[in-house]
Amino acid sequence: MSKIKLQSISASSRWLQCSASLKYNQSFTENVHTLKGNLIHNVSALRLREVFFNEDHTLEIEKLKNEKYVSQKDPNLFATWDNDCERTSEGYVNYAIRLNKQYTPHTIEIEKKQSLKWYGYDKYGYVDLLMISDDYIIIVDLKTGRGAVDTEENSQMLLYAIGVIQEYVKKNKKAFGGKYILSIYQPLINNTQAFEYSLGQISQFYASKREKMNEIITGELKYDPSTVACKWCDYRDSCNERIKKGVI
Repeated sequence: MSKIKLQSISASSRWLQCSASLKYNQSFTENVHTLKGNLIHNVSALRLREVFFNEDHTLEIEKLKNEKYVSQKDPNLFATWDNDCERTSEGYVNYAIRLNKQYTPHTIEIEKKQSLKWYGYDKYGYVDLLMISDDYIIIVDLKTGRGAVDTEENSQMLLYAIGVIQEYVKKNKKAFGGKYILSIYQPLINNTQAFEYSLGQISQFYASKREKMNEIITGELKYDPSTVACKWCDYRDSCNERIKKGVI
């Protein structure tokens, strides 16, 4: 039996709830909203590099803001910078500055490619902003849409934290002894949340997914619909289990 492929970390709230969803959702469909999200992330990352690393990205930022941001997959699909983009990016940069003043980190990483080992799988994702001080590890995820995202028990954020922990232990030969702050910044709907975790709580999250991961590892995938898991699932309209359990 071939190893079942996990989908993205950002979709983990789906496949860690309903392992059978891994039979579907195999392709990513780009649209103007996802493209605009990428545009905002790119501009914001450059701005943060200017703020924290004293780099000059004036020309790059001007080009991104003033020219069409064209999809690499579809030349007819593009996004343009608008007031919502400006509000989102500027708010995010100011939020990062406030965190920097509050926690005085000795390490800052922007759009960090974060690897992790998860029940025998090698995964990676991109952490929008990582700050490490003597007492805190802070992970921030910028959300550019209008669909509310919850930080508490957010599997994407917790998986990122596990990856950071694994990397920290490998580099320092010991676990980080401070607190972990996981934060969602979603300005378009005034949704800014930050939750504090201990190492033990993050380890408990890892252990709590043993049963779901065993379904995936053994190939015994099970339908387990929920409002969150079904929300963006490609199979939701045809899923009998969702209908039977009355998941909206």
